[in-house]
Order: sequence, then C-alpha cells, then structure tokens
Amino acid sequence: MDSDDLGISKIADKLLNEIEGSLRLILRESDDSFDDGEEMKEYNKFTKSIEQFQPLPQLLDSRLRNFINRVIQSYTNNCLYDGHDENQQLSIRIAKVFYQFSKVRGTKPVSNCLSSDISLIGYVLRRIESADAWEEHFFLLMWLSVLILAPFPLVKLDPMLPENIYQLGFRYLRTGGKERDAASILMARFLSRVDNYRYLDCFISEYFNSISWNLESNVMIKMGMLSTVNRLLKVTTLDQLRNHLDMIFLLISNLLNEDRRGLPSSILRLFIKILGKLSLFFLKQERYDSIEDILTHLLHLLSHNDTVIRYCVAKQISKIGQHLDPDSRNVILEALVQLLGISHLSKGFQDNLDINSETIDIQSYHGVLLTLGEFCRLRLMTTEWISITSSVVHRTLFVEQHRLTYSAGSNVRDASCFDCWSIFKKYHDSELPIIAVVTLFKDLMLSSCFDGDLMIRRAASATLQELIGRHGDRLFLQLSIPTDSISRYKVRLIEILDYTVLGHTQKSYQLPIQIYSELDELLYSEFMKYLLESGIKNYNYSLRKLSAQCLRRMAQISDRSDVNVIIDGLRTELLETSAEGLMYSIAELLTLLPSNSVDLSLYSSILSNFTFDFHRDGFHKGEEYLHLLRGLVKRFSLEPTLFELETVFNIIRCDREEIISEFVRLASVLNDIPEKYANKWLYYVRNGNLASAKALGYSSIMTLKNSEVLGLLHKNQLDAKLRSSLVDSISIFLQRGGNLNGHQEELIDQLDDYTVTNKGDVGSFIRLSAIDMISTNRRYFWDESSINLRMQIEKKLLRLACEVMDNVKLAAFSLLTELKGWKLQQQIDQSVLLHNPEQYFILLLKIYDANYLQDEECSTEFWKGFSFSGGSSQAVDLTINAAVYAFLRSWEELADTQKCSLLGIILSLLRASKIHHKNPRFVKMQTSCLNFVCNLLELNLQVPPEFDLKVLFVRTYNLTLGTSKISRLSVAIRTLTNLYLRDENTFKGCKGRLEWLGEKHHSEKVKAMALEGLKEIEFEQNK
Repeated sequence: MDSDDLGISKIADKLLNEIEGSLRLILRESDDSFDDGEEMKEYNKFTKSIEQFQPLPQLLDSRLRNFINRVIQSYTNNCLYDGHDENQQLSIRIAKVFYQFSKVRGTKPVSNCLSSDISLIGYVLRRIESADAWEEHFFLLMWLSVLILAPFPLVKLDPMLPENIYQLGFRYLRTGGKERDAASILMARFLSRVDNYRYLDCFISEYFNSISWNLESNVMIKMGMLSTVNRLLKVTTLDQLRNHLDMIFLLISNLLNEDRRGLPSSILRLFIKILGKLSLFFLKQERYDSIEDILTHLLHLLSHNDTVIRYCVAKQISKIGQHLDPDSRNVILEALVQLLGISHLSKGFQDNLDINSETIDIQSYHGVLLTLGEFCRLRLMTTEWISITSSVVHRTLFVEQHRLTYSAGSNVRDASCFDCWSIFKKYHDSELPIIAVVTLFKDLMLSSCFDGDLMIRRAASATLQELIGRHGDRLFLQLSIPTDSISRYKVRLIEILDYTVLGHTQKSYQLPIQIYSELDELLYSEFMKYLLESGIKNYNYSLRKLSAQCLRRMAQISDRSDVNVIIDGLRTELLETSAEGLMYSIAELLTLLPSNSVDLSLYSSILSNFTFDFHRDGFHKGEEYLHLLRGLVKRFSLEPTLFELETVFNIIRCDREEIISEFVRLASVLNDIPEKYANKWLYYVRNGNLASAKALGYSSIMTLKNSEVLGLLHKNQLDAKLRSSLVDSISIFLQRGGNLNGHQEELIDQLDDYTVTNKGDVGSFIRLSAIDMISTNRRYFWDESSINLRMQIEKKLLRLACEVMDNVKLAAFSLLTELKGWKLQQQIDQSVLLHNPEQYFILLLKIYDANYLQDEECSTEFWKGFSFSGGSSQAVDLTINAAVYAFLRSWEELADTQKCSLLGIILSLLRASKIHHKNPRFVKMQTSCLNFVCNLLELNLQVPPEFDLKVLFVRTYNLTLGTSKISRLSVAIRTLTNLYLRDENTFKGCKGRLEWLGEKHHSEKVKAMALEGLKEIEFEQNK
C-alpha cells in the first residue's frame, strides 16, 4: 500500500460522512428551502470529497448502495415523472452526482446498485428524449441498461419497446461523449437477451461487413459499434453468437491485414480486445487455426508505435495463454522470444546475451517484455522460461538507445522492472534459479542508484522490496551474509532505497557510499565495475559527472581499489578512444593522490593532443579539459604551456555556465599570465565574454591592469550582465587583498547605473553587484576616515532603498541598516515586500523622519527614490498604493512646519535643470515625482495654508512646455485639473493651460486628455 492508499484509508470514514451530508442538500432530502447557489457549492464540496477515493475506490463500497438508492429516489420523486420539467437544474445535478460515482468507482459496481423496477422503463425512455445535458443522458442510459434485464420478454410490457430501445441505443452510439459508453452497455445487454435475437442478427449482419465498414467514415460510430460488440462478447453465450463469430473475426482480420499501422489507436485497441474475447469462444469450439491467426495478428501488433496498444496486446496474449495447455503456451513464448532476434539463446540462465542497445527495435522489445511480464504475473512460466526471461531482462535493464538530442529505452527498462517484479512476487524460492535471483538483485541495485530516469529508479526500488521481502533470506545467504545479520540487511537496505531520496538524482548517486558504509561493503565491486565501464561514459553528461564524483568517493573510502591502476587504465583508454567522460574522471581521481606522486609528463600528450571547436563540440568536452587542467595546476603545480592557454581561451568562447564555473576555478590557481594572454583576456572582456569577466577577480591581471578594467565599467555599450560581472570580480579582487585606493568613488558610482534595454532595467544587475561589493568590502568603503565617501554611499543606499525593484530595495535597505547599526523592531524580508509592502514603507518613513528629515541632501536623494515607488509607471499598483498610503500615515504625524519643509523638498525635484534635462533617468524621475504628487492631491492631501501651492502649478506648467511625451503630459493634465478644483481663483492659470492644450497641442491624444480634464472641471462646477 503506497502513501496515497494509506492516506485515504485513514480519512475514509470522515469523507464518507462528508458525502452523506452533501447528498442530503444536493438531493433535497430535507424540508429546508432550496437555493441553487448553495446546492452548487455543496456539489463542488461533494466532488472534492469523492475524488479523494480514486487511489482506493473500493472504500466507497460500504455505503455505495445506500448512496445510489438515494440518488434514484430523489430523481424519481423530483424529476422522472411528467410535470417535473421545472426541476431541470436539479435533474442535471443529480445526474452529475451519479456520474461522479461512476467515474470514481466504475460503471459496473455502480450499475449493480441501480433500481430494477421495470414499471419505470417508459418514464425513463420519455425522460431521455426530453433531457438536454449529457450527464443526464449518461445516467438514464445506465439506468435503462439495468431495467431491461427483466426476466420476461420486453414485448409483454409494450410491443414497440424493443424497437424503441434499439433505435435509442443506436442513436447514442453515434455520439462522441460519455453517452456512447453508456449506450454501448445498454446495447450489449439488450442484444444479449434471448428474446432479441432478431436484433442481434440485424446488428451484426448490417454493420459488421466490409462494405458497411468502408462506407462509414465517422470514427465515433465505429467505436460505438465495436464497444458494443466488445461488451457483448462478455455477457453472451457461445450458442447466441455461434453464427456471428466468423463475420466479426473476418472483418477485423481483413482490416488488420490491409493497414494495421494506419488504423486509429482507439479503433485498434477495441479490435485487440475483441480478438482476445473471440479466442476464448474459438477455444470452446476447438478452432485452433483461428486462435493461431489471432495470435499472429497480436504478435505483429507488439511493435506498434502506440504504448497503449502494446499494453493491450500484452494483456490479451497472456489471457489467451492462460486458457491454453503448457505446450501451446511454450509455443507462444518461443514466438515472443523470436521477435527479439537474439541468437544463441539456451534454456538455462545466460549473462552474456548478444543484445545491442543501439540497434534493437525499442517498441518490439517493450511489447515482448510486457507480455513476458504478464505471463509471469499469471504464473504461466516454467522454471526454464523464468531463466530465459531473466537472461533477457539482465541485459534490457540497461538498454539505452541514443538519438540525436535524447536517448530512448526508458520504456524497455520499465518493462524489465515489471518482469522482475512479477517473477519475484508470483514464484517461490524453489522455482527460481539462484543465479538469476542474485544477478537480477545486483542489476536492480545498479538501476536504483544510477539510472537517469526517476521513474525507473523507483520502479527498480519497488521490485527490490518485493525481492528482499519474499526471497531475501535465500539471496543474502548466497551473498555470504551471516545468518544473524540478514534481517538487519533486509530492513536497512529497504530504508536506504527511500522513495523520496530516489527522487533526486544527486542523492541516488550517493547511495552506494551509504550502502558500503552501513552494509559491510555490499556490492562494492559491482558498483565500481559499473561506474568504470558505463557510468563515467554515460551518454548524459550530467550523469557522467555524477558517476565520476561517485567513483572518486568510492575509491577514497576503500583500500580495495588501487587509484593509480584505475587512473592508468583510464588514461590509456583516453589516448586510444578519446571517449567523453574519461578526462573528468581522471581529474576527480587525481585529487586522491599525493602532490608529489604524479609524473606530469604522462599528461602532456593528453593536453597537447586535445582540440576544441566551440562551433561543433559540446560544451562538456571543454568543461572536462578545464577540470583536468585545473586539477593538475592546483595540486601538482603544472605550468600551462602556450598551447594549453590557447586551448583554454578557445573553450571559454562557449557561453555556458559550466564552462564559466570551471574557468573561474582555473583562474584562481593560475599564477603568472603571459602578457599576450593578459591582453587577450581583456580583449575577451571588451567583446562581451562573460567567463573572462567573471574570472577576472581571481587573476593577477587585476593588479597589473586595474585602470583598464575600471575603464570598462563606464562603457555603456557593454552588456549590463558583463559589467555586473566586472563589479563582482572587482569585489573578489578586493576581498583577496587587492588595492584600488583612489578609485572608491568611481566604484560606488555603479550604484547609479540605470541602463534600460528592451529587456527592462538591466542596470539593476550592476546596482545589486555594487551593493554586494560594498557589503563584502566594508573595510575598503566604510572607513571612518573617509567621511565624504561614507556620506556618498549612505545617500545612494537611501535612494535605492525606496525604489521600485524589490531585490535592489531589500539589498540596499539591509546594507544601510547594518552600516548604520540600526536596531529594528521587525525583520524585513522578501515576503514582507511581496505580501505587505505598506509595512516596509511605513518603517522606511519612520527611519527617514528620525534620521534625515532635517538633512536636505539626504532628503533629496530619499525622495528621488520614493517618487518612483509612489508614481512610476513601471511600478505595480500594489507598490504605488503601499507607498502613497504609508506617506499619508506619516504625513498626519508631522507638524505644519515639517510638512512645508517636506513639500518644498519634493517639489524641488520638479525644478527644471539645464544640466540633466536630457538625462532619461532625470526625466523619468520628474514624471514619477509629479505622478506621486498628483496621487496625493487626488487623495485630498491636507496642505498647510502657509505653503504656496503655486510653486506646483508653475513647475507643472513648465513640465508641459516643449515636450510630446504622453506619459508626462497626462500626469500634468491631471495635476492641473486637481489644482484648479482645489481653488479656482488661485489657479485660474490651470484652466487656461488646459484650454490651450485642448485647442493647440499638435497631439490628438493630448487634446483629448485636456478636454477630458475640462469636462471634469465643468461637471464639478455644476454639482
């Protein structure tokens, strides 16, 4: 029982009680007044409750009959009879309830609970005709399929009843929805009645011949006919169908011979199910030639491209085999194995079958393995065939077929796990060859730890649990585990192969170390062999890296492996084959050797013969080279040659994070860089190479050419991320003891980078890096002797702490708090900015009032930032509202003199500037500030009477001059409108300016906005 099953078992009674309560309201069983809205809410609650039974639907059975009886009773009382048409919504809702039960529990168990009162047949038929919703059609057709099972001829109820039911069922067989499923059940039960043989003859002869089939183009109708026959074969006897079996089989056989690959999967799946049922009828007639023809069709379909078809075929073949004698079953099994195309297959267990993963037919292997698994599940195999199946599975558990951009074969490995599971679950110790058990145990352990597919790892683990639980004693005795330790091994191994752990590839690759440590070196040799032969050369580069790291750790914790011998073997293979993965593994293993024990000349040929074309070669090839070179330089003091440096600079042209990371690590261990490559390094930076920029801080180049590096920070044409990486590199350089005295102000100017591209505010990367640089190098930037520098940093951080972007805002605020040593009563983190930004702005304004209100320079910077949060068009409404409402709260606590001073500082930001008037950031700041002020005016900000708001009018007026920016003009028009409405006499000029803009501005949009403002003024004046 898995976790879902266990969970639903614990709460089943509670859910059943909830369903009970919901049905009471939905079915209107109480005397209370009814409300469709309340009933709909209750239905949604009912749906959520019943859907939780899907893992274990049989838990419904204890009350299922009661529930269905109540559904029928409510429908009968409220909807079924004539005169109940006004209850349409109720009838649909009751039908939906029935459908939910059918969907979760299944149509057969639910239909068994339906009422069989034959007096209701006429009413049900009439109701089907008048109903509109498909759920109601489904419900009534299912109910009718039970009512017609009356134990006497239907014509006694009504001479036209059989004809009416036949025509009704046939009509709904043509639909494409769930009604078709219900109609097929109805038709199958109707045609299976002995008194309806004439309808059965008509149905088969009319629709199951090649002419009718080819003339019918509607796939839905064909599916309806086939579904009916499929169900009919379940419920009728041989005597009833004796005259029709050949017609059905001949049609399907002809269609499969003509174009089995071109048939729709939905049709083909029904063909397969019908063939499986026909074979059972042919068995009763001892028509073995027909059974052989059916098996031939099914075997051909085992390699179909559709996985569902292969599953269906596997089940049908195994069901046929279940009814055959042992010799006939062996013939089927031989035919299955022949489809695999394996040569030299003997009867005993073989561990060296010739199965080439790259050339096999994946679909065919999958289909065959599924069928073998079904034979095992049904206990249809002899010990001899168990050995053969185990031999095949021993190889297919590791099948992986490499395509251009991916690898196929996970379905084959999954089917192989299913075969193993079936063998271990269904057969006793005495029936299983011990060599097969031991071999498959080792294979499954390797799959659980090293398979790249999460589902395969978990499938292998589930199979191992079955093996250990049923055959563990015999297995561990064979592995020479002491008898008194077997129980511990069984329990601990199952605990180690944890479902959650196997969900993480990195964690699953660590399991062999845990198994080695806790279970006395269990399977150490097998793990090492797999890693060396397959793991480190895996097609997937990330799995190669994990395998190499696991190999290093396995070699490190045990003295059973000679690291030098392993490295020598890998090095020889690398020189012969140049296989990917070997270089990385060698680099990992070299870390285990003493620094004076390696002959560097042995690696010169590897490094010198290496070539890398960044246009064609995968990045992982270059990553391996950098990894090995770094290991040799760091641990064994290798001096890179000019060729090797040239190769390195060729590799880093590949823009991949893995390459960048490896180059950064390599740069940290390179001591002397020749002048040629120092210049090349800077050339790469200037041309946008991210790896060279990120690694610069670890290089000696920073000391020699720091002025050139600093100069690159001011080249706005360079990508913002690259300049951000340069700031990070400078930060690292300073952390490593570097000295850039005299350049501090130049560096903190990066806090003012607001580069904007089509990707947005990319300058935020640079600002964040600059904040981090100051934070990690406080001794350099926050020196008590540099008062002016500290003031500059404080003002810039104060501005950034008010701005729009949350990550910049939080980083600046956190650093400023630490530098100033403020003790805050509440912690500010990302969740506060996301869910309650007003709380942040209130705290920020309190800090401003307490520390900066009287400082004009700091105040100016503060309001430059705050204006963006309170008025920028880039800010979301949540941020704007939070900033504005926080300001209004703070405003109420200020004295009038403070309010006047504050307004003066804010409005000073709107003053025209000859120096900055073309600066895009300055223009945005003024527009945001004006919008912020306008937002405050619209919220009826109480301005002290001694403050002259004419300043705002003048500066707003000036901002409308010489500009065609719609965003600025729209805010200015709103502001002028609000000022005029505040005091018509004082701000007459506002209306005049609006009239001019409405008449003479060259932009039609501006004219329209100005006229809207004038209309608002007129409306307010006429109130």
